[in-house]
Amino acid sequence: MKVCKLSSILIEKSRICNKKGMICLERVNHACYDETNMEWRTERDSGKAWRYIMKVVLERYHGLGNDYVVFDPNRNELELREENVRMICDRNEGLGADGILEGPILKEEGMYVKVWNPDGSESETSGNGVRIFAKYLKDADYVQKKHFTLYTENGPVEVTFLNEEGSRLRVSMGKLSFWSDDIPVTGERREVINEDMVFGRTLYPVTCVSIGNPHCVIPMREVSKPLVCKIGDYAEIARYFPNRINTQIMKVIDKENIAIEIYERGAGYTLASGTGACAAAGVAYKLGMTNNKVIVHMPGGDLQVEVEDDWNVYMTGDVFYVAKITLSNEFVEKLRAQGITVGTGEFGAHMMVELTNDGPVTILLESKKAF
Repeated sequence: MKVCKLSSILIEKSRICNKKGMICLERVNHACYDETNMEWRTERDSGKAWRYIMKVVLERYHGLGNDYVVFDPNRNELELREENVRMICDRNEGLGADGILEGPILKEEGMYVKVWNPDGSESETSGNGVRIFAKYLKDADYVQKKHFTLYTENGPVEVTFLNEEGSRLRVSMGKLSFWSDDIPVTGERREVINEDMVFGRTLYPVTCVSIGNPHCVIPMREVSKPLVCKIGDYAEIARYFPNRINTQIMKVIDKENIAIEIYERGAGYTLASGTGACAAAGVAYKLGMTNNKVIVHMPGGDLQVEVEDDWNVYMTGDVFYVAKITLSNEFVEKLRAQGITVGTGEFGAHMMVELTNDGPVTILLESKKAF
């Protein structure tokens, strides 16, 4: 590769792309490289300017109405941050989503997924998110096997495809823990079972559990969206929970069926939750209200949950692919205005630009500051 050392060059290409073809510079202009400040500068006398276009492509899926977009860092030149995650997930001014699944992040031990909440915070794991991301890996030809291991912040999960399309999956979600220091819940170390807690001046019998992320489950005779929103709004930030909490209110229908409503930490009311379903099923079994295998009914649909004797929990359910979405240039410009960086700098590392100055020239913008 030839690194341009010219002090001034004439850009004659009307469209210049990086090696992934995702970031483009448009319009003819003069440019020079300032060796002292290590930056490219353009001449503004003609009123022309370079325009930077980042092509950002997302894949939308949903699991029982719990909708996520997948952001593949290997196919996009955008660094996700709290600010732009919130903007993308905004249902009024953005794309709208219950969260973003970033990955696969390729490490020596395997493929990782980072789960972003719509408020820009990160979640340790997500049941629906894991199933959705597993299907994306199959759709994008990252995996071909029927069974594979996927890593989350909470650790490895085992994924099994139950049909050829990869739309129905069985996932090992890890081990349930009712211990206060695992969840966490304030106070002395104990199993948090049927404890009285006050949310919004009302006393509730609460059982708390961790499945990599924290949950409080409240058995009730009837469940509804307004009620879980009322309780969850207080519970999420209650003094009992230093890391905040996900809330489920649960109605036991019979020994093999329960119904829940969900208020997620960082997301609010949600039609379905994989970890929430597993948490509720585990609590119902712990309290002796159900068998170890139940169907969890949620507004978005049903999940099958099985709790083993050692409290490992398995979840089976469907996911659906919705669309491939290319964000508009106008929206990307708004993302850029949030101080987003691309790659390791404003243009990122390893950008190769084809220029013409008595022949083609390739420039490596490795550490140069964009103008």
